[in-house]
Amino acid sequence: MAFLRLASLGTTVPLYVGSQKSHTLLQTQFPQPLEDLEAELVREGRWEGELVNTKRDGTPITVASRWALQRDEHSQPSAILEINNDITNRKQAEAARAQFIREQSARQEAEAANRMKDEFLAILSHELRTPLNSILGWARLLRTKKFDENTTVRALDTIERNASLQAQLIEDILDVSRIIRGKLRLNLRPVNLVSVIESTIDTVRPAAEAKAIQLELTNSADWFPSSSVVVLGDPDRLQQVVWNLLTNGIKFTPKGGKVEVQLEYADSYAQIRVIDTGIGISKDFLPHVFERFRQADATTTRSHGGLGLGLAIVRHLVELHGGTIYVDSEGENQGARFTVELLLEESRRGSEARLGKTVPSTDTLLNGRDPTPVAYGGKTPLPRQSDATPLNAGNPRTGVAPQRGGIGAPSGDGGRPPHAAGSCTALAPLPLTSFQVLVVDDDTDTLDFLTIVLEQHGAKVTSVASVKEALEALKQLQPDVLISDIGMPQEDGYGLISKVRAFEAERGLNIPAIAMTAYTSAEEHLRAISAGFAAHLAKPVQPAELISVVANLISIPKSDVQQP
Repeated sequence: MAFLRLASLGTTVPLYVGSQKSHTLLQTQFPQPLEDLEAELVREGRWEGELVNTKRDGTPITVASRWALQRDEHSQPSAILEINNDITNRKQAEAARAQFIREQSARQEAEAANRMKDEFLAILSHELRTPLNSILGWARLLRTKKFDENTTVRALDTIERNASLQAQLIEDILDVSRIIRGKLRLNLRPVNLVSVIESTIDTVRPAAEAKAIQLELTNSADWFPSSSVVVLGDPDRLQQVVWNLLTNGIKFTPKGGKVEVQLEYADSYAQIRVIDTGIGISKDFLPHVFERFRQADATTTRSHGGLGLGLAIVRHLVELHGGTIYVDSEGENQGARFTVELLLEESRRGSEARLGKTVPSTDTLLNGRDPTPVAYGGKTPLPRQSDATPLNAGNPRTGVAPQRGGIGAPSGDGGRPPHAAGSCTALAPLPLTSFQVLVVDDDTDTLDFLTIVLEQHGAKVTSVASVKEALEALKQLQPDVLISDIGMPQEDGYGLISKVRAFEAERGLNIPAIAMTAYTSAEEHLRAISAGFAAHLAKPVQPAELISVVANLISIPKSDVQQP
């Protein structure tokens, strides 16, 4: 509906022209004061915009309004010619569409959050159950069998390594919980960043050497007086920051690469940079690097483990120290550079002195009595670890090596310690004698444990760590049973079983297959069976259960199976 209105300049009482007098309006909402609008009209001669009018019955309508200034014979402004088009229906449709888009966006965000939660829980299950498989498996074997000394030592080393890995995972989860609840506290005191970085580098060096990664510190202590790279911070938490960044660089840098640590000045800040030549970060994922539970690859074929919490914790710790952290990467396979900026202690003291506060000198704080620990948020501080506490060969707070399975192990088959069946006494008849079993798992400790269990029961075991190696092995042997993990780098167990079934069709074979995985949901069970596996075992698996399932698949009577 369109209508025309003629109003005298300086009045809001409308004078109607034409047949639209029935459309009389009671009130008009202008986008700006009427005086300003009329001044613009006099200056420009015209005005266009949207108005909200209210009819006598209280119904609001929106109009697209165009005004033109009328002048008298002396060129003086005399009246306003106003043409209005009713666009109420269009505006209502636009508002409905905007509301639909908002609701759709909110729904998509909720679905993404739920999907991220499900992915995280699946990854959490995998990361916790995988070490549990080795811990419980070896513990049960040690309680029921007598091994030679070498096998016993290897079993205990495996249990300790995997228990430490679990401790690190649990500590990260607890840190995130403290962050969410605002309970993460800092014990603040002057900290020499040179000492923190050098000690952390010594801690992670074995992990770097295991991958032939060059680990360097530039702008070392020789460049700085001992008191000039001091910040106010929690030494344990700052070491956690550096440790996370270094292990992250080592983790995502291929063999023969380089991880460099730089310590420099930037105005009143100390800058710590960790630069690697690793797999880099895609432009799409770069904005999400520091988000909790976010990983660039959360599929069952991901090449690197972890919960996706480390960098989120690092960001929060840096911000609690009043610093900033950011990351740069040119893209995939271009490496990454993480930069941490922390205010120098001398700069902080200068700022507080200008505010009239009494600040003890850095030398007094470093060499004299320890200051009272300061807790974040004014809460009671947590007990501080002694300065004399030695650094462990791993996480500075948990003693965890940055990677499981193979770090510091003798070189050999893919960096895996060579397995030995071990010896045990008073063995009953072996139910799997003469049967061949192909075991596929990317986790060194799990592969070693499964080999020991199966060989104890007489099986001839071929163990491999990837789908590619498994397919190569199938060209050389015809196993009676295939046992495969699901979550493996590059290609997962589902890809393997699909290729195995195609391989069987070509050669007229039928190899029973067991999916043994830390992905334990009912959906994963159904997916495994649908994909072609004959059985699905959840980690941690009991030796007796494993032998029973294998025996069933190769049709051995249960009475012949000796329980471990």
